[in-house]
Amino acid sequence: MITGYTVSFGAGSYDFWLVKLGPENSVPGDGATPPLHFCLDAVYPNPFNSTAAVSYQPSAFSKVSLKLYDLNGRLVQTVAEGWEEAGEHRVIIDANKWTGRNAYPTVLPAGIYFLRLTDGRQTGLSKVCLVK
Repeated sequence: MITGYTVSFGAGSYDFWLVKLGPENSVPGDGATPPLHFCLDAVYPNPFNSTAAVSYQPSAFSKVSLKLYDLNGRLVQTVAEGWEEAGEHRVIIDANKWTGRNAYPTVLPAGIYFLRLTDGRQTGLSKVCLVK
C-alpha cells in the first residue's frame, strides 16, 4: 500500500490518498481476465472549458448513478443513470446542458464541482474544475 496527502488551495484543503497494490493488479498468466474493480477514473481534461470525458467502471451488472454536485452539495447535473454492464464506460459532462432544480436549461457557471458515482453498494468521488 502507498499513502500520502496533499494540501491545496480551495475547497477541501487536505486530501488523503490510499493506493492498494496487490495480486489483483497483476496480469494473470493463464489467459484469464483480471477481476473488474469498481472505480471512477480521471476526468479529461480537468480543468475543462465546456465538455469533459469521464470514464467509470462498475464491477458487476448494476444500477449506476453518476451525478455532478456544486460545492454546496446541490445536484446540478445527472451525467449518467441506469443499468450498466461490468466494464469501462465513458460519458461526457456538458457544461452547456444543466437542468438542476430549474425548469429551464441554464449554462453551468465556472467553479469546482464533485462527481459522485454509485452503484448502490459502492461510491466514488472525483473533483472537477470548470473554467471559462
